[in-house]
Amino acid sequence: MKVAVIVNPGIEKLAQQEIKEVLKVKAVIEGSLLSFEVDDYSNLNKLQSIKRVILPFGEITEEEISFSEFNFKDYFEDEIKLVVEVDNVKGQDNRTEISKKITQKLFPLLKNPQIDYKNPQKVIIVFDTGKRLVIGLDYFGKELNSRSYRVFPHSASFKGDLAYYFVRFSGLKKGENFLSGFCKDGAMAIEAALFSKGNIFAFDTGVSNIVAARKNAKLAKVEVEFNKYSLEDLDIKYPKNSFDRLIFQVTSKDEDKLNEIYYQASYILKKKSTLLLIGRPGWEVSISEKFKLLKEEVFFKGGSAHKLWLLEKK
Repeated sequence: MKVAVIVNPGIEKLAQQEIKEVLKVKAVIEGSLLSFEVDDYSNLNKLQSIKRVILPFGEITEEEISFSEFNFKDYFEDEIKLVVEVDNVKGQDNRTEISKKITQKLFPLLKNPQIDYKNPQKVIIVFDTGKRLVIGLDYFGKELNSRSYRVFPHSASFKGDLAYYFVRFSGLKKGENFLSGFCKDGAMAIEAALFSKGNIFAFDTGVSNIVAARKNAKLAKVEVEFNKYSLEDLDIKYPKNSFDRLIFQVTSKDEDKLNEIYYQASYILKKKSTLLLIGRPGWEVSISEKFKLLKEEVFFKGGSAHKLWLLEKK
């Protein structure tokens, strides 16, 4: 069966890699939509990089709407309540017009369908890839990147797909030792645990953050050791050369701690292991002589941007 997944811009290559790793199939990238064939749907919810999973059944090209062979009876019950959501199309009027055209063509194929914006039983997604508009049934009926475990979110933290992107950007491999610094609600540590199954640690200076992170990890059913530590105590709390990957999300209030971050990272990281710094694009980062810069990029998400510096311990 053909399946498509929608991802946030910038995550397409990682999603393609993850689909190959988890589902053992090759996905074709078209804009921020990836398509592939799969027989078993049971592992789709294991994909950490995706936003939505849809079962495509049509497309719009040059104002023409066409539906492919699709057994609607398998997915749409009698008197079904549904909603049509148009994604990646600018302008509310344009989205409303597209939604109306879809319902006009789709409703004659269903028995007693109704539009219900508040409590739909099924969600139809129309996604603009840049070349065409793909029409499909949202398989899970919700955005997966929001993560059900983030019951206690932190305003400066990230949704699951972006946290996972940063974890993979750090170079984390299965079974490695990982530490998330200034962990907020624990999203990056939890995503690392879901992916790696290794020894995952995290710390924060705030008690409330640690409490929230522990609760979120329990909901995610992963093992992460969260501790309330100060940055200056890491070389006391963790053995020398104990970590393979270290991530620090550095907000503006912590930018003056860069030298201490370098000192502590050089102590607790193994040789040739990596330190990922996540900060604002305008932050001027000087590279410590104890590290070398491997990669540098700006990641855009909506109206915000994050600067990434991936460093390797010499």
